[in-house]
Amino acid sequence: MTDADMSHGDHSFLNSFLKLFLIIKPLIIMNALLKVKDSHGGRKMINKMDIRHKIIIMSIVSVIISIILFWKTAAYPSTLEQAKENIVAEINGESLTYEELLKQYNLFLVISGYAEQFREKITLESYLDRYISSILLIQEANKMGIRAAGLDEVRRQKEIYFSITGQTEDTLSMNLYKAGFSMEDADRYFEKGFIINTMRDMKFGDIEISDEEAREYYSGNPGHFNVPDKISVSHILICHRDGQGCKSKLNRQEAKKSAENIRNIATPEKFAELAKQYSMDTITAADGGNLGDISKGMAAKAFEDAAFKLNIGEISDPVETDFGFHIIYVTDKKGALITTFEEARESIKENLKNERIRSILDSYAEDVRKKADIKIYPIVSDKAINDKEAGVQKSPVTGNSLAPERKFQTFNNTGRTICKNNAGLPIIILFTSSRCTHCIWVGETFDSTVMEYVDNGLIEAHHYDLDTKDDLLTAAVETKIPQGHLDIDQYRNPEGFVPYFNFGCKYDRIGTGYEKLDDLASETREFRQVIDSLLSEERHN
Repeated sequence: MTDADMSHGDHSFLNSFLKLFLIIKPLIIMNALLKVKDSHGGRKMINKMDIRHKIIIMSIVSVIISIILFWKTAAYPSTLEQAKENIVAEINGESLTYEELLKQYNLFLVISGYAEQFREKITLESYLDRYISSILLIQEANKMGIRAAGLDEVRRQKEIYFSITGQTEDTLSMNLYKAGFSMEDADRYFEKGFIINTMRDMKFGDIEISDEEAREYYSGNPGHFNVPDKISVSHILICHRDGQGCKSKLNRQEAKKSAENIRNIATPEKFAELAKQYSMDTITAADGGNLGDISKGMAAKAFEDAAFKLNIGEISDPVETDFGFHIIYVTDKKGALITTFEEARESIKENLKNERIRSILDSYAEDVRKKADIKIYPIVSDKAINDKEAGVQKSPVTGNSLAPERKFQTFNNTGRTICKNNAGLPIIILFTSSRCTHCIWVGETFDSTVMEYVDNGLIEAHHYDLDTKDDLLTAAVETKIPQGHLDIDQYRNPEGFVPYFNFGCKYDRIGTGYEKLDDLASETREFRQVIDSLLSEERHN
């Protein structure tokens, strides 16, 4: 994880999620939400309750994240005395030691349910800034007389956690034990969530939304409540020289003949392997040609007409579109789902209420952070202090290390092979959100840098806005991100943080690298270093 605070992508939220501790809350929610996604995520909505809850996407994300987005810490010079005392931060005179920070960090990882994955992406340093935010909130709550929670409140916090994560008290207890924690440690963790949420509700919870406002929202957002017929489809694409968006040496007749030959041997059992072997849609080929769910109006008309005529398990003859010839396989069908206003009313009101709270919290968070007296010192463990005083030198990492070599300041080596398009060009992707201030800060710099390489025919690049699904590097306005590109994001970044950079599948980064220094020149330099490295590696392969 780099120095930027993280925002979350396009997921639906249940209102009860707000009852979890602010720091762990976004990460627990992401785990649950990966199980209930719309067609853009390639999974079906489960029932009407999921549809109604989908409308809470934007507001609750913003309520959870806005506090973090607006609070920035200023680094102060450190001294060896502070290091010896193991103080890593002072927040309004309250000292935070290295031991306490490390304990809270490891407890956070265990409760998240993704300890190893998050340890790689969320460093102790980046967690520090978030933990400071929770301390400030608790300090504000204490000023209001909100202090310890009772056993019943803690139990309710845990019940919500269990319902979201699918864990039981026994599994959590076992995970805590393995990491050297007790259930009492977890109870104190959940207690902090109760204190923060109680403060929030006391300050901003008395907002009322009228039926008229709710109905206006319902009328203006039909897509949130009316889900059309959908089908789950996979395809094998054979391009030709005159096709769009896909390079091929075949002429039209050769492509048609090739598609016909593949269709002759295609069966439901073989389809995925044939797609991996023959499909020229490199984005979906690796996933067996899976395009996810589509509804009418989302695909080319010829493709759509043919696909919707198929029954589950049927494979079409080659269908021609501007892209080439498609062999289509339908794996599932879902009927239309309509949610009435009466069914959605309370969820809509909750959504609008949280929108209001978000706006208030934005201003409140800024004020708290500005008024806070925050000092941050380098994180130094007892062992590091003792080693430094004793003159101990760290041994260099040997070639036997299991971790991929880190070549760059802020980008990680994923250890994966370079992913390329049909022309053999590395694929560079940035995922952002229009609500993410860090994305706005770095977005134009990324765009201008990668477009130089694109214009010279050296790479393929995309900048996806997860809110609109638009590729900001193209003149056209897209409404869907290719499933293969979403898979890249979800494989390395399942919790959906933005900005997320993936350079050729081999190097990636969550967050900005140099925002605290307001140093876009260093961002540009490292973007170029990573891209140049990819191109150099390709030339030597």
